[in-house]
Amino acid sequence: MDPGFYAQRNDFSEFYLMAMPPLTNRSHLMSELTKIFDYCWRHYILNVDVLLEVNGTGIELYTYFPFSRERCKSTLPIQLNRGKSLTELSASALFPDKVRNFYGCSIMAVLWNVPPYVTLPKPEQDVLQYGGVEGEFLNLLIAKLNFDVKYITPPRNEQRGLVMPNGTLTGAIKIVRISKY
Repeated sequence: MDPGFYAQRNDFSEFYLMAMPPLTNRSHLMSELTKIFDYCWRHYILNVDVLLEVNGTGIELYTYFPFSRERCKSTLPIQLNRGKSLTELSASALFPDKVRNFYGCSIMAVLWNVPPYVTLPKPEQDVLQYGGVEGEFLNLLIAKLNFDVKYITPPRNEQRGLVMPNGTLTGAIKIVRISKY
């Protein structure tokens, strides 16, 4: 099963609980969990926990937090139940909110001037303030969720872009498709 295939094309609010076979050797645990969380991040799966038993000593539950004070776009495994049994965790602790605060991390956006909806900030501005109705909405999101926008403007005024008959992409569609994150 490839959950990334379905998650990219359907519902982004899904919750995933993966169970790994019991481990007898802890040495590869973090690298295996990182591979799982790398996959999840690439496929826009945020609400995921991995459950496993290690050395017969108990059940451990791991997830990742892509945005934190220390890291941006991170897939570092974090144990959720350190020192606690799973039954002691609340529902919100099992699947914690991961996008309420981006901790100043940069988010890539494809933007272009479309007055009166969006006007891009002047390059000489210290603080980027977007104008227009949608630009003001973006400013509110930036303030509320604490992120920074690194924007790209499509070349040759391609704006939204097209999917050509031969499958090639142009404009914003192409930029978003080839972007790593």
